[in-house]
Amino acid sequence: MSWAMRRRGIVAAIIIVVLGAVGVWGYYAFLYDAPSCSDFRQNQNEEGVDCGGVCDKICDATLAVPQVAFVRPVVSGPGRSDVIAYVENPNFSAMAEDVAYTVELFNSQNILVATKEGVLDLYPKRNPLFIPNLFSGEETTLRAFLTLDPDTIEWFDYEDTRVTMSVRDVRVEHADTLPRIYATIENPSSTNSYKNVPMVVTVFNEEGNAIAASQTIIPQLRAEGTAEVVFTWNAPFSETAVRQEFIPILPDPS
Repeated sequence: MSWAMRRRGIVAAIIIVVLGAVGVWGYYAFLYDAPSCSDFRQNQNEEGVDCGGVCDKICDATLAVPQVAFVRPVVSGPGRSDVIAYVENPNFSAMAEDVAYTVELFNSQNILVATKEGVLDLYPKRNPLFIPNLFSGEETTLRAFLTLDPDTIEWFDYEDTRVTMSVRDVRVEHADTLPRIYATIENPSSTNSYKNVPMVVTVFNEEGNAIAASQTIIPQLRAEGTAEVVFTWNAPFSETAVRQEFIPILPDPS
């Protein structure tokens, strides 16, 4: 083989290598999609499509479904009905954000009189949902139902570092006229402070049924600090109040 032919062969090989390199670069630069947790494919070490393994999202099949513990309409003033509900998340290391819900309110003739749609976050354990003034009218017998949209429940790993707030100095005044409940909330954490903490109180009768509920905002709750809260109603409790349950909806520490 002459030197000219060898040279043409070398040049051709170089061109082929260059074109191949350009082609590979173009593929990875413009066509190749790196595996991710949002590519709608099961890749990497995922246990399902975009869930498990390296992904924060947890595959639903490994988790328990949330349960509505109870939902109940309560009268809070003349012609005004609120709704209080508890939703239990039995998954202690997972939470779901912006879960869509629907609350429906029916009268004694099973006629739908009010509907409310919204979203809530499901932290581990108990999650209160308070809806003020869902219905205005003279209906005295109402039934409420709460449903969660399963298509909006996406579970993510969650390390529950929330503290249990202490409640002391609870007193109920004017229960038969214009009720007020006072309490002192104490943050036992030595490191975490909180701002704008929603606090829900539910009032129960002797049979353990909710007869009233309300919500307030604690502007600031410092580490190892306390805050005074007060809840008010514009109508007397329908039954004798024997127990109160205070549940904060804790945001991220500030």
